[in-house]
Amino acid sequence: MLDVHPASKDGADALAEQLGVLQGHLLAIEIAARVLQEKQNAFLEGRKPSNYM
Repeated sequence: MLDVHPASKDGADALAEQLGVLQGHLLAIEIAARVLQEKQNAFLEGRKPSNYM
């Protein structure tokens, strides 16, 4: 939670930092989902998963 007023410069900086952290977490989740999807597809198709990631 923000401890400063969001309309202030410090509040805007804190909000931007939180947004950056959130975007990083979402990117990590997306990468993990793509890797898992490739592994599952490879299993269903009876092949080894590719190692392009």
